[in-house]
Amino acid sequence: MQTPLQNQHKQKRWLTACYLLSFIAMGLGEAILGPTLPTLAKQTASTIAQISFLFTAIGLGHMIGAFAGGRLYDHLHGHWVTIAMLLAIALVFFLIPAVSSLWLLAILILLLGIAQGTMDVGTNTMLIWVHDDASAPYLNALQFFFGLGAFLCPLLIARSMLLTNSIEPAFWIVALSMLPAALWLMFLRPPQKRDLPTAEIKTVAQPRLVLIIAIFLMLYIGTLVGFSGWLYTIITSEQIMPPEQAAYLVSAFWGALTVGRLLMIPISSRVKPLKLLYFDVLGCMLSITLFILFRNSIPMIWITTILMGLFIASVFPSTIAHANKYLSMSGKVTGLIFLGGNTGTMLIPWILGQIFASMGGRAVPIAILVDLLLTFAFLVILSTYSKKLPLRV
Repeated sequence: MQTPLQNQHKQKRWLTACYLLSFIAMGLGEAILGPTLPTLAKQTASTIAQISFLFTAIGLGHMIGAFAGGRLYDHLHGHWVTIAMLLAIALVFFLIPAVSSLWLLAILILLLGIAQGTMDVGTNTMLIWVHDDASAPYLNALQFFFGLGAFLCPLLIARSMLLTNSIEPAFWIVALSMLPAALWLMFLRPPQKRDLPTAEIKTVAQPRLVLIIAIFLMLYIGTLVGFSGWLYTIITSEQIMPPEQAAYLVSAFWGALTVGRLLMIPISSRVKPLKLLYFDVLGCMLSITLFILFRNSIPMIWITTILMGLFIASVFPSTIAHANKYLSMSGKVTGLIFLGGNTGTMLIPWILGQIFASMGGRAVPIAILVDLLLTFAFLVILSTYSKKLPLRV
C-alpha cells in the first residue's frame, strides 16, 4: 500500500508526463507556419508582405491568450481549460488547408494564437505549481518537448510535399496530435494553485520586475519566431537551397534547440538562471553575426543555424526560473509576463516581413542582430535590478 507521500510523487510524475506530451503537440503546431508560408501565400493569392500579417495575427492571439488565460487557470479547473484549447487548436489545423481567403485565414490564425497562448501560460504555471522551487529542470524539459515537436514539424511538411505535393496531410496529422494529451488530461487532477492574494501582493510590489522580464521576453521571442519563421523563405527566395533542403534546415534549427534544452535539464539544476541567460544571449549574437558574414557558404549556414538553435534553447525556461525566484507565479503573474513576450511574436516577425519585402532577405539577419543587441541590453537591466530585490519566501 502506498503512503500519501508516495501517492503525491506519483501524481507529480503523471502530471509532468502529460504536460510534456501536450507540448510535443504544441511544438508541432507552433513551427508549422514558417515552412508553409509560401504555400499559404499561393493558396490565398497573397504576396509575402501580405501573408506576413499572419505573424501579427498569431502574435495578437498569443497576447490575448496570455492576458486572459492566466486568469482562467487561477479561477477554473486548469485541465479542462487546457483540453478546450487543445481541441480548438486541432479544429483550426483541420480547417486551414481549405481556406482561400487571407482574412479568413488570419481569423483562424488569431484563434490559434489565443488557444496556444492560453495553453502556454497555463501549462508553464501548472508545472511551477507542481514543482515550485525545483521547477527549473522541468521547465527546460517542457521546452525540450516543445522543441521536439517543432523539430518534427518541418520534416513532416517536407515528407507531405514530397509524397502528396500538398501540405494538407501535415496539417491533419498536427491536428490529430492534439487529441492524446487532451484525452489523458481528463483523468488527472490539476495541481494545487498558488495562494492568489499573496501572488497579487507580489505583483503589485514588483511591477518593474514584471515589466523588465516582459520586455526581455518580447525581444527574445521576437528573435526566436523571427529567425525560425523567416529562415525558410529567406533561403528559398535567394535560391541558396531548394525547398526540401530549406525545410530540413529549419528542422535542423529546431533539432538543435531541442538538443540544447535537453542538455540544459541537468545543467539548469546546478547553474543559476542568470548566468545561463548571459551565455545564451551572447552565443546567439555570435551565431547571427557569423550567419551574416558567411551567408554565401552553405556549410556555414548549416553551422550557424544549428548554433543559433543551441544557444537560444534555454533562454525562455531560464527567464521563467529566474522570475520564480522573486515572484509568486500565479496564472495572473505568468500571463502578464507572457503578454510581453507574445508581443514579440506579433510585432517583430511582422517588422522582419516588411524589411524582407522592401530590402530583401539579406537585411533580415541584420535586423535580428539589432534585436539581439536590445535583448542583451535588457538582460543587463534585469540583472542589475534583480540584485536589489529580496528572494521570494
